[in-house]
Amino acid sequence: MTAAAAPVPPPDHQLVLRRELSKRDARIQVEGWRYEIGRARTDSTGVWFDAANVRGVSKWSRGVKLPPAATLAPPVAWHDLRSLETQHSAASAGMLIGGIVLPISVYSPMAPKDHEGWAGPAALVCIPIGMLLGAVVGSLATDWKRLWPPPHVAAD
Repeated sequence: MTAAAAPVPPPDHQLVLRRELSKRDARIQVEGWRYEIGRARTDSTGVWFDAANVRGVSKWSRGVKLPPAATLAPPVAWHDLRSLETQHSAASAGMLIGGIVLPISVYSPMAPKDHEGWAGPAALVCIPIGMLLGAVVGSLATDWKRLWPPPHVAAD
């Protein structure tokens, strides 16, 4: 057990944790090792999961070595948990950026020499195409958001 251990989350925060974990994969850190867990659940005792849904974080993931096999058993008590994170996609941000950047990049070179009026309609057609391409590219970029302990409690 570490000195940086956080207390048990209050009931209202546990509801937020349950909602987030029902939609996303989780990554927890226990005793310096990180594990990715599919379909994790929480309650007042800690984090629950099925052993089949646990995988060690790849050694290529930010230089973290693979954890020893079969060392994580449910539940992981709150006082043993250094961090609990969920995976988030950048698809929405990519869609917004693509919907803006592609039409501008099509319109800008066409507008000065557009004598037939095609630049505006071409840019409008590029909006949904840019949004689609941006969403695809953004979905490939994932990040992890820390849920527990809150940043002001954590002492990493």
